Amino acid sequence: LDRIEGPMAHDADVVDLKARALNRLAKYAEAEKLLEPMVQKEPRNARLLALFAETLIYLKRTDDAYDYLERALAI
Repeated sequence: LDRIEGPMAHDADVVDLKARALNRLAKYAEAEKLLEPMVQKEPRNARLLALFAETLIYLKRTDDAYDYLERALAI
C-alpha cells in the first residue's frame, strides 16, 4: 500500500484500506493522520466517517468518535 503514489494515494478506497491496515497493526495515530484530511475532503462519506470514529475510539477519544458516528448515521 505504501507504493501507491500520485492521485490514487488520496483516493477514498485506498485511504480506507490503508487506515484499516494501520488499525489492525494498532497504529491508531497513523490511521488518524491519514483519515482526518479525507473526512474533511469527503464529509458525506459514511464509510470513512465510521472508520474515523472507530480509530478515535481506539485512541480513547470517545466523545469525538460519537460525533463522527452521528454524522455517519445521518447520511
